[in-house]
Amino acid sequence: MDDPALLEVVLSEKERREDRVRAMRLLGLDPGRATRVLGVAGPGAAEAVRIIGEHVPVSRQAVIGSITAVLVQDFGPPGVMTDGRAGSGSGGRGAAGMSGETAATGPGRPSMVDRGLSDTLNAAVVQAFPASQAGAVGPWIGVGERLPAYAAATSWEQARRALRFASSTWHGRRVIAFERLGALELLADLPVQRLLGTADVMRISDFAATEAGALAVDTLEAFCVFGTLRRTATELHLHHSTVAARITQVEAVMGWDVDDALDRFTATLVLFVRRMALSSAQLSGPLPADPTSVGQPR
Repeated sequence: MDDPALLEVVLSEKERREDRVRAMRLLGLDPGRATRVLGVAGPGAAEAVRIIGEHVPVSRQAVIGSITAVLVQDFGPPGVMTDGRAGSGSGGRGAAGMSGETAATGPGRPSMVDRGLSDTLNAAVVQAFPASQAGAVGPWIGVGERLPAYAAATSWEQARRALRFASSTWHGRRVIAFERLGALELLADLPVQRLLGTADVMRISDFAATEAGALAVDTLEAFCVFGTLRRTATELHLHHSTVAARITQVEAVMGWDVDDALDRFTATLVLFVRRMALSSAQLSGPLPADPTSVGQPR
């Protein structure tokens, strides 16, 4: 049977464990095998599901609300869960063609396989749906942890939380694995309006609403991603002095000095939170004409 309602039972924490296991059996799934759930949202979600299927075996999928739930079983190191417990999975090769990787030894620790999966899917999505300085409208993918089958509901919740961090901006990631968030996952508890209302986010968004400001903020974001002026210049096909001048513009507006460790961390965090706010706004409502105008006064 391929019944979306049954998959909803499997992914619902409100259902009893025995009911979730029964629904899995009716769907032809093996309750004894490790399971991971991915959440896909935004335009192009169907193509994104196809891309997922090129790298890991998709067992079942269904649209739940505005998100497509994709359930996969049996990939990665055979018989090892991400929480360190032995499982009965029989997958021989890991995600993205890797084999012999070591899984995490404790809950929440990303394994090399998990990192490889999210990196591979991110590269594939970016190739299929290139972003530009104007941003990207999707698709986005959140990846839950690989857990025992009866905990599929937990993996589904993690996938939805990870989706909040998938970015709509040029230099952001389109695919986010929950395991890789670490302490940043705490930000998922903040409502989007709280993020948009943060003073630093409002100030940098006001600046980014101008043509020159958008270029400067984009350049600073690239610098935070690539780490050095010269690499940022290479990636953006700019002279390093142009990169430095644009970063100086943002520093003047925000009162930052990115040579200072605390200010550099603050800049990275503010840009990260801004990306979350932009993507959350796009996932929850009509897309703005220009992503940099999210949260700006009309």
